[in-house]
Amino acid sequence: MKSAHRLTTAERDRAIVRLRELTIGAAVASVVATAGLASVAAASNPGSADSSGATTAAGTGSTSGSTTTTTAAATATPSTSSSGVTSTTTAPTTTSGNAHVSTGSS
Repeated sequence: MKSAHRLTTAERDRAIVRLRELTIGAAVASVVATAGLASVAAASNPGSADSSGATTAAGTGSTSGSTTTTTAAATATPSTSSSGVTSTTTAPTTTSGNAHVSTGSS
């Protein structure tokens, strides 16, 4: 039975450099792809501006079996800081019991 050919130090160094370049290339490509998909998503769903400036935020989450369901919902009255940014605060509520899995979609 033949044993595998051992690499010289120069061959091993070239292989490590090649692997490093491939790793960096994959990382750069993933960042570019993420930015591209984010820009496509932002362009396809730009949202809408409300003339009153009020913001509404709502979120629900649940699991099945004997569960704990947390629901966070807030209708914000605008709280504008000196920089002009509107912020909202949400107070979550928790209930226990049996529940059905729900993602909020129909």
